[in-house]
Amino acid sequence: MLFLFSCVNDNDGTTQKLPSITTEGKNTFGCKTDGEIFLPKSSGGFSVGYKTPILSARYYESKKIIGNEIKSSYNLVILATNELTHKYIFITSLNNDKPIEEGKVYPITTEDALFHIEYSSPKSSANPFDLYIFKTTENYSGELKINRIDEVNLIISGAFFFDCIDSKYNKTAEIRDGRFDIKYTPYDE
Repeated sequence: MLFLFSCVNDNDGTTQKLPSITTEGKNTFGCKTDGEIFLPKSSGGFSVGYKTPILSARYYESKKIIGNEIKSSYNLVILATNELTHKYIFITSLNNDKPIEEGKVYPITTEDALFHIEYSSPKSSANPFDLYIFKTTENYSGELKINRIDEVNLIISGAFFFDCIDSKYNKTAEIRDGRFDIKYTPYDE
């Protein structure tokens, strides 16, 4: 009986390995958050109403008419959630005038930059819903490399690392060895 309970506690993803770096749309995501493995994990069970997926990606072009011209903007949103550890990572690139390029390395800095990342973690295990909200800034930043962007097969894959801070509590976090390989939705939901 004790063995069964210990298996349940170890199934939060923190003792597993990071997924391999791939580019086939395997719907994988992982990184190390302050040295601990982070993987998207569901808490399972029954859900009433709408439930956010533990891993999702959207990459889409939106168009606006400005004067007599049609202007395009490109948007990427990736969300990875571990419902068991109550952590999430949110990668965004919004309203950019150029599409994302395969093979390019992008800086991750402020919310106004091309790429921005937010990471949350519980302040304590006693109240897992009281969260630190870490963000990248000019002084806490990183990089994201797009390994593949396939608009025919709807695949985006890449690698990342960054440092971030919860400015309200002056607490920092270090995210390393990040990787994702996701089938994305080509429109805004």
